[in-house]
Amino acid sequence: MSSRSSLTRLQQLLQQLMAASPTTGIQDGGQLEVVECNGRSPSRRVVKQQDGFDPEVVYHYLVGEFAQEVEDAKKELLADPIFNYSSQANLGFEAFRALTHKRCLTVCEKQVTEETIFDISNNLVRLFCKGEALNLVDFSFATKMAVHFFLFCGSLLLLGNDSHLKEYIPLAKTFDNRNGACGCFAMTEKGHGSNVRALETEARYDRSTEEFVIHSPTSNAAKWFIGNAMNANFSVVFARLIIDDTDHGPHAFIVRLRDSNLNLVHGVEITDCGAKMGLNGVDNGVIMFSNVRIPRANLLDRFAKVSADGVYSSEIKNDGKRFFKTIEALTPTRMIVTCGAISAMKIGLTVAIKYSVKRVQFGPPGGCEVPLMEYTTHQSRLLPHVAAAYGFTFTLRDFAEMYMNDKTPENEREVIALVAGLKALVCWEALDTLQHCRECCGGQGYMSSNRLSWLRQDLDIFVTYEGDNTVLLQQVAKDLLDQYRKQFAQGMFTGMLAFLSQSTITAVKEKNPYVLSLHSDEHLLDPNFHSNCMAYMQRKLLHNLARRLQGRIKSGTPPFTAWNECLRHTLLLARVHVQRIVMDHFFQAVAKIPHAGTQTVMRDLYSLWALGRLEEHSSWFLEHGYLSKVKVAAIRTLVLRLGVDLKHNAENLIEPWKIPDELLYAPIATQADFQTGKIHVARL
Repeated sequence: MSSRSSLTRLQQLLQQLMAASPTTGIQDGGQLEVVECNGRSPSRRVVKQQDGFDPEVVYHYLVGEFAQEVEDAKKELLADPIFNYSSQANLGFEAFRALTHKRCLTVCEKQVTEETIFDISNNLVRLFCKGEALNLVDFSFATKMAVHFFLFCGSLLLLGNDSHLKEYIPLAKTFDNRNGACGCFAMTEKGHGSNVRALETEARYDRSTEEFVIHSPTSNAAKWFIGNAMNANFSVVFARLIIDDTDHGPHAFIVRLRDSNLNLVHGVEITDCGAKMGLNGVDNGVIMFSNVRIPRANLLDRFAKVSADGVYSSEIKNDGKRFFKTIEALTPTRMIVTCGAISAMKIGLTVAIKYSVKRVQFGPPGGCEVPLMEYTTHQSRLLPHVAAAYGFTFTLRDFAEMYMNDKTPENEREVIALVAGLKALVCWEALDTLQHCRECCGGQGYMSSNRLSWLRQDLDIFVTYEGDNTVLLQQVAKDLLDQYRKQFAQGMFTGMLAFLSQSTITAVKEKNPYVLSLHSDEHLLDPNFHSNCMAYMQRKLLHNLARRLQGRIKSGTPPFTAWNECLRHTLLLARVHVQRIVMDHFFQAVAKIPHAGTQTVMRDLYSLWALGRLEEHSSWFLEHGYLSKVKVAAIRTLVLRLGVDLKHNAENLIEPWKIPDELLYAPIATQADFQTGKIHVARL
């Protein structure tokens, strides 16, 4: 065939392709509507397809017994114009801060959060449900509330005693920095963030006055980037407890920062951090202490006490375990941060999906323009994030139940490591989600009036505060290595035998030629297949990491250097482990949904996320001979097909999040006639 005839044939094929309707994959004829917009040529838009899916079933499955409380909280927020997003649209820096602080005071006056403080230790799931309502308003507002209630008050609850609660909690309910308590949490220092053990701020005990003297010995000891610092009158301060010349390490203290006239207490210096990339309604500051005296009773002494004559005592004799128990107080806050990131995903996806089902763009020559959601590129950028939002929500709820009810001395490190890993995974996913939402809305997504740009900027800090994500994943990997070590500590032969036994089972059941060649839908959609893949990858990574570390250390490499050299391996192991856990919790939650049609759609959503993880790690599976090229190609095809199948339920899938248009504040999502004018619909 000549090159000219080949070119002619290619042109013919391209013309056929351009003439083909992009909606030919729709199974039922009436899934698109003709839309006339102010007399322009007809276009089409996606129409919601129920398929037996009931959003109310999912909503009540998500919030359960707290449904009425959540709706009441939203009504309270809607009733007061101060919470309207438009009120902050064009505010200057100081005005936005003032509005944010006033919002916090208003919520406390309305008692929307009256019992929230005690939910930190009593019912985290209830806290998440009500917290999502607050997140809808604005993340500066939600962050200030979180710093006060979950960090400041949470520290009192989890590290203090009954007298601390009796004295400070009634004051803290007001958020009033004159006659009550407006708190902040001063742990991070200029010189040390994640490395809490190395904090420099000192709390030296003075026997003669029965006081602790809080002091910043160097500029690196400055408490850095402290939220609420410019308004707070009290702070929980982490400082090294020193008696004579004995340093007992970081402990938590209550320190007064301002008097009732809002003047700084003698010896306290606070400077403003100024404008930031996001969350500019939060007043972050830098705090320095110059020999500030506080009563001995201001030590939060649940795990360690100091007597009047300066005798240090603790029921936890091991310094490392005592430090771990102190830092454990951050775990509920990490869950709150995770909940906030999931809320941001839901807001962003609601905006992007509502826009994408009505915004039309291009179409076949002479035919109708089609909605953005009809394009597989749109489906593949948005729907996997919808799946992730559900999977993370289910997993977070399970982790909260585990933390409150099933945590034991034997498994507490594992539970806390899982929370740390989930926080890392969710916050990274949230940033990716918001970026895709912004891109999928084009120039409209770049407009601040449609909120996505604000969300993206506000969420950026989530990946490094309340634990840097990269550091948190190392915590996960260390916990896995510790479990691995304990397995072999039972007896080297027994431990190795167990590992080899599992490897043999894998080789026989999962890596034989027949299974490697399987690529039917039934096989690829089997949750056991998904779980086996991730379990194998985790097991292999863990074993190889242990061998690499052991080999380096035996050859004389210092442990720190050996760990540093294996960090990429370490982070992949932790990521895969958390993904596997989410996968299992996601499927278990979907399997309990009490409605067949709804469960079917949610099962497809689960499969989209699970197969997406296998596609993400496909090169690793190919390298290790666990998946064949044919199977990887089949997974990729099935992921695309699931997106096509789910596109007509895209709007249904965001309905259970129950975000009122009045709290969404995005014209491209909430105005039916946005851009296109009045819509006249005729069923095809």
